[in-house]
Amino acid sequence: MLKATNFIIKKLLLIKLNSANYYSVFIVIFVLRTFKKNILLIFIALFIPSDTVLATKIDSESIGKINEVYNIIKDKYPLPIHDDKILEGVLDGMLQSLDPYSAYYSPENYQFFKTESKGKYGGIGIEYEKFGKNYKIIRVIKGDIAGIVGIKTGDVITQVNNIAANTLDLAKITNMIRGPVGQKVKLTIIRDGKESLSFNITRQEIKNDLLIFNKIDNVAIFKITGFNQQTYDQLLFGIKKIVLPDKNIAGIILDLRDNPGGLLDAAIDVSNLFLQDYMKIISVKTKDNYILEEYVANDLPDVVRGLPIVVVVNGESASAAEVLAAALRDNKRAVLVGEKTFGKAAVQAFVELNTIPGAAVKITIGSYYTPRDNKIDQVGINPDIEIKNPHNFKAENDEIYSINDMQIKKAIYLILNPEHYGKLLKPNIVKVSPIRDL
Repeated sequence: MLKATNFIIKKLLLIKLNSANYYSVFIVIFVLRTFKKNILLIFIALFIPSDTVLATKIDSESIGKINEVYNIIKDKYPLPIHDDKILEGVLDGMLQSLDPYSAYYSPENYQFFKTESKGKYGGIGIEYEKFGKNYKIIRVIKGDIAGIVGIKTGDVITQVNNIAANTLDLAKITNMIRGPVGQKVKLTIIRDGKESLSFNITRQEIKNDLLIFNKIDNVAIFKITGFNQQTYDQLLFGIKKIVLPDKNIAGIILDLRDNPGGLLDAAIDVSNLFLQDYMKIISVKTKDNYILEEYVANDLPDVVRGLPIVVVVNGESASAAEVLAAALRDNKRAVLVGEKTFGKAAVQAFVELNTIPGAAVKITIGSYYTPRDNKIDQVGINPDIEIKNPHNFKAENDEIYSINDMQIKKAIYLILNPEHYGKLLKPNIVKVSPIRDL
């Protein structure tokens, strides 16, 4: 038992978290997170200067505590469990004890994250979330195979390849649904709480388009549902298609409602489409107010030539979505309409682990601050015009906005009435620039 415990301890001590000033290692045995509730919790914190070699031993008293918990697991837990699984629970608990956003990524989960960020993968074209013990489909990507064979939003996944969904965590069910293009996956779902249906679906290359564009009353609307490596290209494509060729376009709406965020670089790139002359986009600061990094716009012209922009947000607009909204509003390039944003602007960095090939930790390193030096995290961003949608608000689909969508209605009104838009924006701040050479 002691040998296995030492294996876990040595693994922990070899993990190096890069920092300008120190390594911070928190050893937390959260066996309750991995196995059962109300099992002993051990917390040890070590702060070691970066120029100090990490110790290879923990005092015997601490080893005894860890060994006791390990022995309880091996003696009482009813199912076989490998030491690597215990180590994974230790690492996960260690990071989750810091804040809600820091986390350990196993090689499998980290690969899933990197694939997702690229926006392309072999799959069937659905998005889903945990729903009770199963998984509920929250989006069927238009034009992809899942929608073609008849899968619908709201269907509940109960089995994948005849394996019960309630026995699979998110990474496992995702790796089963995704896979090599051309191979089949069997999905069993329940519809409307009663009808069970099975589908044998051939995987295709999925391009997870996070942007939908539309045009209403000479106003171009771009709904951005997340930020990945494809978002900039998709938005630029939409602008080229429905904005630049149409001289009657009065302005554009960026709909960031229910956008949970994504890659910071993607939000920076999108901001660069509309900002210019080295305007500040966002700052990253430590808890001591030390500026880790500042992002500024490039010197290229505004791609939409100064057309009015309204950004629509709500309480689920978070992270990278808040970065974009604040950058445009603080630089007097857009008016914000809707509801106060979520307030999730802690900055995370991925650090790949040398001792566990393919694994990584995601750790909070700072917070985002707007160009006006306002903190976003746990505060949120208040819109220029606060307006809520009625409870019965529901769009017919991703491309058609409901007649009850008062937030979009208000955004369109502002663009079509420049005098009202200008009062909120403070006229003459935004300059009309020559069209960018695309």
